[in-house]
Amino acid sequence: TDRVAMEDALRAANRRLAEQASRDRLTGLYNRHYFNDVIRRELARSRRHGVAISVLLVDVDRFKQINDIRGHQVGDEVLQFVANYLTACVRESDLVFRWGGDEFLVLLTQADEASAAQKAEELSRNLPHIPGAEHLQPTLSVGWATHRPKAEFPRTLAEADARMYERKLSRKKEREAQEGDPGCP
Repeated sequence: TDRVAMEDALRAANRRLAEQASRDRLTGLYNRHYFNDVIRRELARSRRHGVAISVLLVDVDRFKQINDIRGHQVGDEVLQFVANYLTACVRESDLVFRWGGDEFLVLLTQADEASAAQKAEELSRNLPHIPGAEHLQPTLSVGWATHRPKAEFPRTLAEADARMYERKLSRKKEREAQEGDPGCP
């Protein structure tokens, strides 16, 4: 029985280690490393069943300002808030990953281009007020792309990334216009 108990404890410890290796410590979301495992399976399933998959790349606007002005503790709280928001706003079959820094990736399973564009707009438009980030309320810039069956997946990511940066630049110009920022002479 001692051996059985030790084997059970070892299996449990291995499960905990595997879980820790696939999760971001701050947000509890899946990490980028785990994404690489998931995407291979999802791409194979997409080909096998002929279903579309899409990705959303999400960037927290003004995050550097929040860290610089309010401190890293508030920055961490903002990231945790956004992680919870994204998780609550997607279907159970979709997966949310901490992509790096203040960026997140949402894998939308069985989602075509129109659904991805709609979800990107919904996420960027409906972010609630984040406690602790007064006067610097962040917004989300969300880019999206639907994987094309014969395309390489990095191309899909690049398309979502380009849309995200277009949205980020557009939001920045809107803020500057609203704030009356004269810009550089």
